[in-house]
Amino acid sequence: MAITKARSAPIGYASPTTGHQWVNFIGVDNHVHELYWNGIWHYKDLNVHSGQLDHLAFGNRAFGYVHPNGTSHVFYNSGGNVIEFFWDPFQVKWLWTHVNSGGPQGPAEHADITAYVANDGTQHVAWIKPPGEVIDMACHGVNWVSTNLTIELGFPSQKPNTQHTPWAYVHPKNNTLHINYLDTSGRLHEFWNDGSWHYNNLFAAAGVPNDKTSATEPKGYVTPDDFQHIVYRTSGMEIIELWWDGAWHFANLSTQVSHSHSDAAQGYVDSLKQQRIPVRHPTLFGRIQLLWFNGQWQLFDLGPTQAGNECDGMLRGYANPKNATEHITYRGLDGDIHELWATPTAWKHENLSQHASQ
Repeated sequence: MAITKARSAPIGYASPTTGHQWVNFIGVDNHVHELYWNGIWHYKDLNVHSGQLDHLAFGNRAFGYVHPNGTSHVFYNSGGNVIEFFWDPFQVKWLWTHVNSGGPQGPAEHADITAYVANDGTQHVAWIKPPGEVIDMACHGVNWVSTNLTIELGFPSQKPNTQHTPWAYVHPKNNTLHINYLDTSGRLHEFWNDGSWHYNNLFAAAGVPNDKTSATEPKGYVTPDDFQHIVYRTSGMEIIELWWDGAWHFANLSTQVSHSHSDAAQGYVDSLKQQRIPVRHPTLFGRIQLLWFNGQWQLFDLGPTQAGNECDGMLRGYANPKNATEHITYRGLDGDIHELWATPTAWKHENLSQHASQ
């Protein structure tokens, strides 16, 4: 039986302890699907395996992670209902829960959520509630507890854009939590937590010019030097980075490599501790390039070179530190899930939809 074609971009991630890899995506059937690697690729329809056939995925993102205890968790929006799939190692099957049942209003019908896990194992899921409030729900054990950050922080003047998705990340060393979001003018803001929640206008803090507003969701990550980085694309096809080394700074990466791009994925750090940002070529449709930093930003063309394997949609890049590999997942023009992956010496292409066993 053929694997369901993808409607959304895939999101991939790896376990730092086992080296196992996951890729989640929403299919044309509006189910959440999983590709799982433990030496070979496997496939599951999580809605079918969990018995959850009532809450279909209306958004464009199924966001998963591996908990420090080794369990897998995948979140998605079903018309304002925030649903979690989680792997139960005792029952050896996928279960599900309605995260915001009896709690706060969920995101707009076709909007997306972001999910993350703190260093102490506390699970979080965040979204933008209409008409423009950032909600964070946290679970350390069994019960989910919600915080309306917009209200708690005194209604910051710039309302979040309900059609965009917030993006969250955790600083691995100091355990600060960060939720980035865009206002209706495309300017970047942040709620961050060091034991209590705070608000920051990142455009003002970094001195971003008024004509460098974002046309895509801001994607944040942390490098081994403990610096924070947030990447986005402008409407003028420029890749912008805000970075923090104790203070926020602004950089136009497109001018540094003399090139424009049509999209940028979340950055990551490879096994050599170099920054990587996968990007799409703006005119050679479907080709993927890599911005990488080894003291200065450089541009490397990855392809793919074979017709039919071109990228159609958002990229997702991640590293597998256990195996010293890096991975860029994407939806192809054929609707399959593809991957460009590399060892420290070579890049390869693989069609995961064709290679996964069911």
